[in-house]
Amino acid sequence: MSQYICNICNKKYKDNNLYLKHINKRHSPVDDLNHQILKCNLCKYVEPGLQTTQLFNTIKNIINDELVGKINAVFQFNILKNDKICAVWTVNMKCISGIVHPGPSTDPTDCIIKISDEDLHKMAIGELNHIVAFITGKLKVDGNILIAPRLQYILDKVIEIENKKILFTCECIKIDSIDKVIEKYSNSV
Repeated sequence: MSQYICNICNKKYKDNNLYLKHINKRHSPVDDLNHQILKCNLCKYVEPGLQTTQLFNTIKNIINDELVGKINAVFQFNILKNDKICAVWTVNMKCISGIVHPGPSTDPTDCIIKISDEDLHKMAIGELNHIVAFITGKLKVDGNILIAPRLQYILDKVIEIENKKILFTCECIKIDSIDKVIEKYSNSV
């Protein structure tokens, strides 16, 4: 007996009619019912145009052995937009080098973080504290709540990188008057 698997949400059906009803109901009708929409892992789990997609790319680049040792947990992020899940990301800091990928974790998850795209972006740039977000209900945690504060190690590194991108040091010399500069250089010659 053949099995039909939805390429968009991975639901399994044994009956072709149920599969086709699922496609029509959940993912809008397709012109040719034999033609299936294939999506890559990123597109399958992450809607385009989210502010936090770049955040997870940054996290992927900053993971090192020190962070993996400090955190030692698997997080799943359910990113919300208009109170609906629009992205799912996994940050696995239990494996040797750490892994960040779109989609749910294949390993047991220690924490599932539910937060809006906008609020997570604010946390990543330092405008929103994780404690304030949790107390106000903007950040919800399922699983081991004692592990959730370990995310701050990652966010601190992200904030540090983001601040380096934005901030720069000015190399201008402040002077009181042009006369002092002329006097200084004329005395040294």
